Amino acid sequence: MTGTVWHTVGAAPDAESLRQAIRQRVEAAGTSFYWAMRLLSRERRDGMYAIYAFCREVDDIADEVSDAGVARRAGRALSAAPR
Repeated sequence: MTGTVWHTVGAAPDAESLRQAIRQRVEAAGTSFYWAMRLLSRERRDGMYAIYAFCREVDDIADEVSDAGVARRAGRALSAAPR
């Protein structure tokens, strides 16, 4: 997989650690979305970062996995992750 947020912060991150890991994931993507989202209020920005990071992760799974069964299982595991 792509080094998901869970792998960067540990098994049970606190809320601030999780927010930072998600922000870093978005920033590392190197798109203009990161800078555009910085204009939002913190609450909205954190929510948008989380959505964007999730979409990037799903996209990376689709790009890296050629076996459709493996991709489906990875997608189910990601969607079952604690929120």
